[in-house]
Amino acid sequence: MLSSLKGKWAQPVYVLMDSWYPSQALIEACLKQGFHVIAMLKTNRILYPKGIAIQAKEFARYIEPNDTRLVTVGNERDRVYRYEGALNGLDDAVVLLAWKADQPMTPDHLHVVFDTDRELSDEDILRYDAQRWTIECVFRQAKDQLKSGGTVFATFGR
Repeated sequence: MLSSLKGKWAQPVYVLMDSWYPSQALIEACLKQGFHVIAMLKTNRILYPKGIAIQAKEFARYIEPNDTRLVTVGNERDRVYRYEGALNGLDDAVVLLAWKADQPMTPDHLHVVFDTDRELSDEDILRYDAQRWTIECVFRQAKDQLKSGGTVFATFGR
């Protein structure tokens, strides 16, 4: 599907993915098209800080609150640690390890967001990623309408 998208884009293109999808092959297909990827990662994804292989959730155990910065996107405030470097399948990426500001910084509350555009700020990465949920809700509604014999057009508010 990605290879069928042809043309010049006036703005950067960001492909948003849930944690099930960011495989090396799919990320490479996006990059080949000139698209950036923003995706949730599972907390067991391997990072390579200082060349040492470690799962994101294990790496997060070494992060203290004073190693993070508060980032506000809409009404949400997060504590964010920005990692720039390698992860399995890529030599260079941005990975945000984030916790809601009002929750403890434990692996249970950890969210890991990946981005291939090193120029984006933490706020922009989280703001773009927040759009992913809206898109997923639209897809869910469309699937539900198709199952019940309804029209997809009604779902999108034609």
